[in-house]
Amino acid sequence: MHRFFILLLLPSALMANEVDRIQTKEDVRQFMIRHFDTSFRSEAIDGFYKLDLDHNGSTDLVVSAGRFYVMMDMGGDEYEPHQLITGDSFNDGSIFSIDSSDRALRLVLKYKDFQNTILDTVVWFGRDFMEYNRRPDSAIDFDELHFTAYGCYGECPQYELTIMRDGSMVYMPKAYTGKKKDVRVRATAGEMNTLRSILGYMGLDRMDSVYSPFTQDAPGYLLEISYRGRSKKIEDKDGPSTNSLAALYRELFWFRYQLESN
Repeated sequence: MHRFFILLLLPSALMANEVDRIQTKEDVRQFMIRHFDTSFRSEAIDGFYKLDLDHNGSTDLVVSAGRFYVMMDMGGDEYEPHQLITGDSFNDGSIFSIDSSDRALRLVLKYKDFQNTILDTVVWFGRDFMEYNRRPDSAIDFDELHFTAYGCYGECPQYELTIMRDGSMVYMPKAYTGKKKDVRVRATAGEMNTLRSILGYMGLDRMDSVYSPFTQDAPGYLLEISYRGRSKKIEDKDGPSTNSLAALYRELFWFRYQLESN
């Protein structure tokens, strides 16, 4: 695996932050211990990149340590961790290149899927990383979205969540949840717009119907969406299997968190 570090500056002036002061792999290790996980004391760090991935004027940190970790500067000395998915899981890999040919700064990831070498391009979209879509659809004003989390071998939450076109939601807990009865609420206009934008960018028509990553005991999910006079079903047997699905799940998990908290 390549060993590297790089600082890519964009035309606009960046606001200095803690990432800007990082110079060595040991600096990265101490940063990750403070802002992510103490397990980084023993991680082998292969390299790092310092980039402004969301164009907010502050430098973000990409760390290659077997897997890819991204620490997004959220302001106020707060950093939000993201782990990039390569292939159908979190396979080892390297950053092949950085594409800064337009405003959408893109990371090109290189990894092996069995005997094949794969190049996968991801981009920051909204509030998460997604596979780069050269020709995204417009925001999808879906009729109904039904999400099923069917658990794992352990005590993973099992539930169903249905969201209608008007934002009305029904949360149906099944097992290992904090609720015993169905909960009905309504999503805000902003939450619905975020969902529609993610669905439009991920390119539903081009996504597979089944994802079966080679992982063990990860939660399984089933996504069923009715939109534009057609329907799409995606079974993610040990998810999340793509960065785009992870971005969508993040929003759906947030709904569940709010419903469980009521």
